[in-house]
Amino acid sequence: MDSIIERTLDTASKRALYPEEIKRLSASIRALQNNQMPPEDELVRRIKELQGKLDGCRARVKKCERNGYPD
Repeated sequence: MDSIIERTLDTASKRALYPEEIKRLSASIRALQNNQMPPEDELVRRIKELQGKLDGCRARVKKCERNGYPD
């Protein structure tokens, strides 16, 4: 967990938070939510797309090696 969140939660367990601390805590939580990983199906789709591009690059390299020049 983010250190700002941990410190703020630790402080909240001892006393009421000041408005600035609450704002900082909510901003940290929002930042974590925005940095979440995309869904697994989207990652799988993107990996397959990149694998296809890599295969295309490999094919072009082989063709260049055979012919001695790029397309």
